[in-house]
Amino acid sequence: MGIWAALVWIVVGVLMSTAARAIFLRVTRAARRGEDALTGLPTRGAGQSVLDALRAGDAVAMIDLDGLKDTNDTLGHAAGDGELVALAQHLASGIRRGDTIARWGGDEFVVVLRAGGDAGADVIDRLRSSSPVGFSAGMAVHRDGSGTETLAEADAALLAAKRAGGSQVVAA
Repeated sequence: MGIWAALVWIVVGVLMSTAARAIFLRVTRAARRGEDALTGLPTRGAGQSVLDALRAGDAVAMIDLDGLKDTNDTLGHAAGDGELVALAQHLASGIRRGDTIARWGGDEFVVVLRAGGDAGADVIDRLRSSSPVGFSAGMAVHRDGSGTETLAEADAALLAAKRAGGSQVVAA
């Protein structure tokens, strides 16, 4: 190997480590802010505090991106990430003032709709029907108990929506 080839390998190594460092710093800064690095939404930890403060009548929607595994397998993870970002932006721009959205993990999002009830179901159904990517949702209205219990009800309703073929909203 000549001197020029060795220098090229050194420069490539430095550039790659610089890019990796930049990605690491971006992810670390986002985590400190309680933000998901990919979507910019609050993370599960930040969303949990909203669940802990639920009031009677608030609604919780658990949303799952339909077909993400197929997208990742056929088009690659960059395409899957693009779908996640598109859904996150669509949901964030379509919720009402005072409502909250968080990326729960993987391809799941949680939306807390203040004084949700039927109006909350209408918001989620409108978002689903106008979404650039398909998603399923389960909804539950908080009555009493913990927000975690209400989330579990929404999650069970989401599972029912997925079992029924997806791309729909099911209420608990």
